[in-house]
Amino acid sequence: MKSNFLKEKVCHEQDADAKIKQMKQKANDEAVQCLVEHTQKISGENKLLRKELLMLIRRSQALTEHKLELQNQGKALVREHQITKDLKKLRKIHVEDITV
Repeated sequence: MKSNFLKEKVCHEQDADAKIKQMKQKANDEAVQCLVEHTQKISGENKLLRKELLMLIRRSQALTEHKLELQNQGKALVREHQITKDLKKLRKIHVEDITV
């Protein structure tokens, strides 16, 4: 009787150990799968973010170039305006000299 009890106890312990081992393996497999999926998701997001960043860098470069062009145009307009003012002054002086 004691021998049967010990055999059953050992058998139950082995079953329990096997179930625990199986559960650990299943949990490990699920964790690995979860990590793989998460890694793939992050990799996909990183690709999209990289693409968006490159687009924003190009846009920033284009805007910087446009800004420089506008600044140069503004300087040219200021020079033209100054030349126009100077010409008006010279004409006025010239007209005054002629009439005097």
